[in-house]
Amino acid sequence: KNGASSTVTYKGFSALAWAVSKGSTKCVDLIVRADKKVQLTAETPSYGNLLHLAIQSGQFTMLKHLLTVYFDKTQPLIEQSILERTPLMEAAYLGDTQAIHLLYKKGAALEKTDPKGQTALHWAVHGKSPEAIQTLVYLGAKLSASDFQETTRPIDLIKGKEDYTSKALTSLLQNLEKQGAKVKEQPP
Repeated sequence: KNGASSTVTYKGFSALAWAVSKGSTKCVDLIVRADKKVQLTAETPSYGNLLHLAIQSGQFTMLKHLLTVYFDKTQPLIEQSILERTPLMEAAYLGDTQAIHLLYKKGAALEKTDPKGQTALHWAVHGKSPEAIQTLVYLGAKLSASDFQETTRPIDLIKGKEDYTSKALTSLLQNLEKQGAKVKEQPP
């Protein structure tokens, strides 16, 4: 109406991507209403799709908005791997347990793998996030999941490392293995 364009980019970010990264649900809604051709499935260089971007920007409210109000358009993005990670893997790496729960509730597969065969649980270990590890295991992620070479389980990524965090995570993973099915009885 006023001559603004939703397709113009600045540093690789469209107006829609900026609104997502800043958590402005009102702006997202305005852009979508004003431009029926706007692509909610578009990628943002170095960030991934809009779900990746919301997670990386710490914008849980925006992630929830995208997966609720625009679910018909954003649902395919849940399993989309960009930069080798799905949104669930990204949330696991960053330790964002709210995003993990939401993505799982919206259909994210816990055992989906990256190009190396690693799951969200592997990525939670890479990110050294005990909360994400506990959340994923509670939701049903397999502690025994191995990569495509069948050599690396999540615990193998840190086992034998001497830093405090790796030792604590090794202990956590070993305890979760010992507890088995009991882990799923009580949320973390």
